[in-house]
Amino acid sequence: MPGLHYRGPDGAWKFNPDAARIKEIDYRYDLSVMEGAEQVSKRFRMASMPVQTSRGCTYCCSFCSWLTLYGKSGYYVRPIDDVIHDIVHTVEYTGIRDFIVTDNLFAGDPAYAEELAFRLKRAFEGRETKPRLTALMRADQFADGPGALSDRLIRMLSEAGLANVSLGLESTSSRSLLQMNKKVDLAKYYLASERLRKHGIGMLATFVAGFDGDTYEDVVNISEFGDRFGLFTIQVYARGITPGSTDDLLSAPRNLPDRLDRYFNGHGVCILPGNMMPSDLQRGIFEAAFRFHRMGNGSRKLALRAFQSIWAGMRPHYEALQRIEREILVPEGIYRERVTGGYTLQSKALDALYMDDGRYGQFRSRCATIFREAEPAIVRTPVPVPQAIAASSA
Repeated sequence: MPGLHYRGPDGAWKFNPDAARIKEIDYRYDLSVMEGAEQVSKRFRMASMPVQTSRGCTYCCSFCSWLTLYGKSGYYVRPIDDVIHDIVHTVEYTGIRDFIVTDNLFAGDPAYAEELAFRLKRAFEGRETKPRLTALMRADQFADGPGALSDRLIRMLSEAGLANVSLGLESTSSRSLLQMNKKVDLAKYYLASERLRKHGIGMLATFVAGFDGDTYEDVVNISEFGDRFGLFTIQVYARGITPGSTDDLLSAPRNLPDRLDRYFNGHGVCILPGNMMPSDLQRGIFEAAFRFHRMGNGSRKLALRAFQSIWAGMRPHYEALQRIEREILVPEGIYRERVTGGYTLQSKALDALYMDDGRYGQFRSRCATIFREAEPAIVRTPVPVPQAIAASSA
């Protein structure tokens, strides 16, 4: 099968090259082939359906892996007839009206987005059940400047069913935003929030913590920022240095080797941050989530319980990070304690370790041992959350 990655009988990963590139994303849903899909909304009231209108992005943030995933740059759109078909077919066949738009950047082509909004609104004129879309977008699409959407287009999208946007805000630190090549600032964030509220569009946001502008306090304070900003939920991911990304080219030594693959999912810290220890970053991203979701009304409580469950499952990884710090990172000078408290990564010491094949091999082996010894703890009864986090989530 061209383009397939697989593990051979010898355990080595293999790759079949020469995959044929799809020139146009021209599939359509046929949900009748899925047993139990008909009127599934009657059994699952909170069910939602993914739908795609485009692939690719017109930006290139340093941490993003979309170029590696799709193999080339560019922004490609699906035929509008196919998108309309998928949404109408889903509503009629399953009764589901909530859609998650899985684009890397929804409305990256404003002319296409305008035609889609017009056609989608017309498709549901006179119907009692209409779609509700949640789409991943950038804050500067709703602010002034190049690439910003007009008020007219935002209104059209809202009337067509765009109910929520998931904003990739990524950080509240100007230094971190610059490092990740985000090409946006906090002033545009607040301008975007005003325009979205004006058009009645709800906001949630994702953040990426662990860049060099981030301290532990910065990460935790994302909760207060999100509440002031008017978000109804937040997701703070740990920075990941993925293959083929700009971060991979510039910061490969920052990857923590031989971590458990099950934790390389945004929740688990697998890097060496600059202004805090890995375990501090791990604790901070959950502390931020807990603080945010205990504020406001009861609609955040369901997410709070979900994050508490995830944190309980993360305990083996968290404890492994602490052990690696105690036994390796601090004794070998990779992290140095500051006079004012906390720890700072020593880049020269890390680079020297990374460039020495023998020392780095030993480092990898010791990390692997610590992570594997923590693995059996997953099947045991979860350890209660740390006292600080438990207090913040009470």
